[in-house]
Amino acid sequence: VVPVQVKSKVITKNHNWKNVHPEILVIASSTGGPGALLDFFSELTMDVPYPIVIAQHMPPLFTASLAERLGRVSNKTSMEAVHGEKLELNRIYVVPGDFHLSLKGTKDDCTILLNQGPHRNFVRPCADFLFESAAEIYDQNVLSIVFTGMGRDGCEGAHAVKANKGTVMIQDEESCAVFGMPGAVYKTGDYDFIDNPKNIARKVIDLINRKGINDVA
Repeated sequence: VVPVQVKSKVITKNHNWKNVHPEILVIASSTGGPGALLDFFSELTMDVPYPIVIAQHMPPLFTASLAERLGRVSNKTSMEAVHGEKLELNRIYVVPGDFHLSLKGTKDDCTILLNQGPHRNFVRPCADFLFESAAEIYDQNVLSIVFTGMGRDGCEGAHAVKANKGTVMIQDEESCAVFGMPGAVYKTGDYDFIDNPKNIARKVIDLINRKGINDVA
């Protein structure tokens, strides 16, 4: 599919937005990620009819502080993910530092699994585990975002989401601290929308409101 060009940068592809009905939002971020996440969630203050799980590359302890800040700006319950906990709607779960997170179960009964298995993509948490397990459970109803960060974590996960006909959004190079992670996805073509964090949030809001879903911007 040929991307649509707007103001000299790729904004969106010819994605069938009418068929996008998310049941989970999964997010990958690293270097510059906290700022991108705060920008995103300061826009996404409305109730979200699905759970939100974030794999941000951070050491232990810092992820709890990040979760608290995201909850404050988004008006949502936000916390570090807990092993064995079931996902709830309109709740933010931040993967604890030094743990991987994957999901197990069904769309209606999805449980968090944490482990300290080997690093993947030189990181732990690795967003690929989160994205791949979400794609396996939620199929085409996965909405995923890859924000700024070094390396290529999230790239294989984004491919899994697209292989299951889900939706992938990535942060644009102009607004990134490091275009590594979203850039890796960009190179593969496994994305449907690219913009800055605030505009990505507005697109998510459009999907929730089911209006403007065929617009380019």
